[in-house]
Amino acid sequence: MHLLNGGKLWLVARTRQGADALRERMAASFGSAEVVRRGSGFKVLRSTKAGS
Repeated sequence: MHLLNGGKLWLVARTRQGADALRERMAASFGSAEVVRRGSGFKVLRSTKAGS
């Protein structure tokens, strides 16, 4: 996966179909990943790649 320094990746994933595994992979790839919002069986995930 490629993301520019300071770039953000937003994803919506189903909670029961791998959202947590996806968050872990995003964190490994870009250095951070957080759950921004959750509800109705979905999670909104955001990664921001460190750098200037």
